[in-house]
Amino acid sequence: METPPGFVKIAGNPWPSLPAILAIAFYAILLIIILFSENIGEISLLMLPSVALIFYATGTGMYYFLISDKQIIVKNHAFFWFSRTYNFDEIKRLGFTKTGKWNNIKAFFISANKRRYRVYATQCFRKADWEQLRKIITSKSIPFTDKPW
Repeated sequence: METPPGFVKIAGNPWPSLPAILAIAFYAILLIIILFSENIGEISLLMLPSVALIFYATGTGMYYFLISDKQIIVKNHAFFWFSRTYNFDEIKRLGFTKTGKWNNIKAFFISANKRRYRVYATQCFRKADWEQLRKIITSKSIPFTDKPW
């Protein structure tokens, strides 16, 4: 996606991230199984739910952000149709947190007036991306924290 004028894109690189590598390996194995099976139609139909599940699981950690002087737009590398816009005047608080079963996935949370607390996992971010995001957000005079309440 092209960055709109007046916005800074903080996206990281989704392809060398662990979820993307595991998904690509999974899809490669499925393709080999399908190519060497005798009943391609039946095998393909049976594997469809697992393909959808892996796509969903991979995509939930690939959010990125477009930031301007007045708003932040949350998008997703995998779910290209996903877009959520927050105006800075409606944001109560935002910051960094961790999520996941073992609290090991870095994420960005946004708490806005009209919406509930939302957490966006960003497994494709590197340290430089987190620092750039922190620098831009703290310059906007919005309550920012590294720990959610």
